[in-house]
Amino acid sequence: MTLALDREKVLAWLTQRVPAARITHILGVEQTAGDLARRYGLDEAKARSAGLLHDAAKYFKPQMLLQMAQNEGLELDSVLEAHPHLLHADASAIVARDEFGVVDREILDAIANHRICSRYYRTEPRQHSRTSSTARNKLPKSLCSRVAN
Repeated sequence: MTLALDREKVLAWLTQRVPAARITHILGVEQTAGDLARRYGLDEAKARSAGLLHDAAKYFKPQMLLQMAQNEGLELDSVLEAHPHLLHADASAIVARDEFGVVDREILDAIANHRICSRYYRTEPRQHSRTSSTARNKLPKSLCSRVAN
């Protein structure tokens, strides 16, 4: 992903689909993700990309989120079916891949798993089947407790 050019394309796309307050949030997440990556010696460009795209599907209608998940072959449980908004992270990763050509597994997984320590705890982070078939890493609940507090 060429950030300078694609960033403008992503921002234009988001501006058409996301309220201004959410754009402000997204830009803050992009900045913070980059700052944290730099501090911990990680790939800053990847972190910024994930931050910029993490809420791409935040305002998609529930039926669209469910349809995207079904088309992707994601396992839907009763919680996700009752609360489709919880799928926005997975759907955002799909948008990143399909709309913006993101193929880097680390970026897609970061987007898809950004809600993992939020209201709905998954025991294993999702990895999109089209991007990786490697084993999934478990996220310790202790980490989620620290993030949530």
